[in-house]
Amino acid sequence: MKTCFKCGRTLPVEEFYRHAGMADGCLGKCKGCTRLDVRIWYRRTKAARIKYEVARAQTAKRKVAVLEYQRRRRKRRPEVERAHRLVKRALELGRLVKSPCEVCNSPDVQAHHPDYTRPLYVRWLCLPHHRIMEGRA
Repeated sequence: MKTCFKCGRTLPVEEFYRHAGMADGCLGKCKGCTRLDVRIWYRRTKAARIKYEVARAQTAKRKVAVLEYQRRRRKRRPEVERAHRLVKRALELGRLVKSPCEVCNSPDVQAHHPDYTRPLYVRWLCLPHHRIMEGRA
C-alpha cells in the first residue's frame, strides 16, 4: 500500500506507475492523478508543441527520415501505393469525382479502398469516419 501525495488516497502499489528514481520504485502520485496531470499539461502546452513539431519537421534529418519511411511503406505494400496513384490520376482526369462523406455528408473527404485489387472502387469518407472504417479510431 502507498499514499498518493496528490489526492491523499492510500492505494495498492499496482495503482502507481513504476519509477526507478524513487526509493520504493514507484511514482509518488497514483495513476489517476498522473493521468489527470498529463491531460491538463497536454491541453496547456498544445500551441508550443505544435510550433515545436512544425519546426522539427523542417530539419534536414527529419525530412530524410520521413522520405525513408515513405519509401519503405511503398515497397512493403505496392498494391496500396498503386491504388492511391490511380485514384489521384483519375481525379486529375475527371474520371473519378469526390462525393461528400457517406456517413455525415462532410465535404472534406478521403478515398477509402475496401479492396485494393479494385483501385478505382472507393468510398468517400471524412477523416474521422475513415479512421473508424480502418479500425484506427
